[in-house]
Amino acid sequence: MPNYRKRHARPSFPFLDLPAEVQVLVMSNVDIHTLQNLFRATPSARDMYLRYPTSILQGAVATMGLQFRNLLLTTYSLMCAISHANIYTKADITSMEAFLEKSLDTEEQRRIDLLEFDASRALDTLCDIDREVTTFVQAYAEDIYERAYHRYDPGVVLPPLVLCSVETYRITRAFYRLKLFQVLFYNYADRFSIDFSQSEAYQAFFDRMSDFEMDEMVTAYQFALRDRRYFKSAYPHKGCTYTGHKPWRNDDPLHCETCRGAFSTDMRSLDSTPASAPSARAVNRRRCPQPFWSTVQDAYLSSLGLWAEPTSCRSTPMKEWTTEPEANGPNAGWLYWKRVRDTIMSAATRDVYVRHFRIFGFCFWDYSRLREWDYMFSPLWPFET
Repeated sequence: MPNYRKRHARPSFPFLDLPAEVQVLVMSNVDIHTLQNLFRATPSARDMYLRYPTSILQGAVATMGLQFRNLLLTTYSLMCAISHANIYTKADITSMEAFLEKSLDTEEQRRIDLLEFDASRALDTLCDIDREVTTFVQAYAEDIYERAYHRYDPGVVLPPLVLCSVETYRITRAFYRLKLFQVLFYNYADRFSIDFSQSEAYQAFFDRMSDFEMDEMVTAYQFALRDRRYFKSAYPHKGCTYTGHKPWRNDDPLHCETCRGAFSTDMRSLDSTPASAPSARAVNRRRCPQPFWSTVQDAYLSSLGLWAEPTSCRSTPMKEWTTEPEANGPNAGWLYWKRVRDTIMSAATRDVYVRHFRIFGFCFWDYSRLREWDYMFSPLWPFET
């Protein structure tokens, strides 16, 4: 008779046997995507979440770290105002500077909209926002990793990409800022027909950033532009189509992907009544055609090239966060670029910057990875063919 070895089952975590208050504690200490999986897969976890949505979801969002929590919840709150104007009042943006400071710099617990009306949808929407940003982060990292690695060692078979925590943080921060900018200055502006270009609202957003943070965000934007990746609009225009209408540019990744910013004034908003109804309201195109690039290029980038102008940006971040302390300062690649920019002015040209720095993600990689590539941004780097 065969001698079968007895299989030992792996011990399982007895979540369902825990007291209710302990289950709530466990659920409030997982990330939002794990919480969503629990909600969908376990009826008892679903019931527990719906019973205590505020404490559970606030805890789950807090696992992201305060900076990303604030970026996520600010984006989410604006989306709730866009989609549920009958429930929520518009954001107090009479002073954009004060609004951003209150929303993005706080360390206090944040209120989460929609929980009192639809806790399930609140969780799904938060996960959708974070998932969209994460998708951009992964796509960018893989694309730039391949470019950089082949520049260092052409023809090599790439090892799997594993981002370290600080690299992930820097890239995620850049794409989260782009997502917030889209929802606030494109979607929110379209929904409520606000012309921010007549105020200092755009500048209030960018004035919060140091030069290395500006380079991070513009680098992420240029990837989305080059790769034709559009951020999902929080304010879809019903029935819109792309017609190539001028003077609105069609290559801004923060525009609606369908009409690309060229929607007509007779197109109905997402909450409008049918077009035949007398009360139907048209969408008024009042905002600046391209808020992001026109503002950045005119006021924050060097006249010599496409990098951040240090005299137009802060010298340090608006606020330092403890989640990833190293990300409070620039990385090794950006510091080398700074030396080129400030001391070798003849080398600091637009072509050199784009072809030898930005295209290889100079502002994101950590020192150990650059050292692995024989310190890719070496003193001879910009002059190599």
